[in-house]
Amino acid sequence: MDPTTPAPLNNDRSIIARRILGFSTFGLAVISLVYVGANLFPGGDVKNAADKMFSAVLPLLGTWVGTVLAYYFSKENFESASRSVQNMAKQITADEKLRGIAVKDKFIPLAEMAKKKGDPGQIKLKADILDYLDAHKRSRLPLLTQDDRPVHVVHRSTVDKYLAAGLLAGTFDTAGAGNKTLADLLRDDPEAKKMLENSFAVVAENASMGAAKAAMERIPDCRDVFVTSTGQKTEPVLGWLTNIIISEAARV
Repeated sequence: MDPTTPAPLNNDRSIIARRILGFSTFGLAVISLVYVGANLFPGGDVKNAADKMFSAVLPLLGTWVGTVLAYYFSKENFESASRSVQNMAKQITADEKLRGIAVKDKFIPLAEMAKKKGDPGQIKLKADILDYLDAHKRSRLPLLTQDDRPVHVVHRSTVDKYLAAGLLAGTFDTAGAGNKTLADLLRDDPEAKKMLENSFAVVAENASMGAAKAAMERIPDCRDVFVTSTGQKTEPVLGWLTNIIISEAARV
């Protein structure tokens, strides 16, 4: 069983707790009946004895119930708090681990990156992006200039959404969809254009994986980090980090 999963309610501790609570409830009911019955008798001794029994046993039963409830629920609260602390500790440990790893030890080098270069007006959405992603079994594609500076990271979902919307609206047919370029997408879909323009972060070659994670998290919906010599977008890309690579490096 996962140590962070709460223990089932049918363990020995829970059984004992339920039995004590049940016995206490039953005992309280019996004492109450005796006390009420004693008040119906005219004899003072019976009533006095019932009073004494009620006064003596009721606090005992109350103590049992209170102790059991305190033990049971305080342990549940402790386990819940312990799980929260463990989760926090894991997060702190993961961040510390990332700070000790250099990005150059984990990034995908430029030579090994699945990428496209060139003018967005010359990059066909179907042939150059979708088909290329299928062939390389990828879901995202970095776009670079001819001198390897970063431009965009295009996700398959963005292209699929644009083409599907155009086909459904009748803006273009299947043949037209095959001729659509990245420039068409950027012109026709302002939301996608804005997202693509802010689709990645950049860090320096000597940065840590912790710095890369922090840079990525500062940009909404960002899942990619490029590594350049000094961390400037105007410099050639040396390597590429995805959110998946960063997450795997953070595992403890």
